[in-house]
Amino acid sequence: MGKNKCVCPPGGKNGKKNGGSSSSGRGSGPGNPFILYYLDNLKRCGGNYYRVARRSGEKWRAMSQAEKDKWYSLFYSQPQHQNSRGYRRWKKRQNKGGGCC
Repeated sequence: MGKNKCVCPPGGKNGKKNGGSSSSGRGSGPGNPFILYYLDNLKRCGGNYYRVARRSGEKWRAMSQAEKDKWYSLFYSQPQHQNSRGYRRWKKRQNKGGGCC
């Protein structure tokens, strides 16, 4: 008969092109500031995904809000996230000028 050929549509069995979501309207990129932080750690440290994820989570929980704000500002500086509800909440918190909440 011959060689087995893949007859799947472009993007896999589900037919999604470019591996993106079908109708969510979201752009590509990290889903939240922690994921951005995790991906940065993964790029810098490399190694086992599980260990990097565990260590990143431990470091993230130990960070102060001021340290986390660096990652929030990097995340929300991306155009696809500037109209989100999370961005508006973060911006409102930035304008309050301190406090714990």
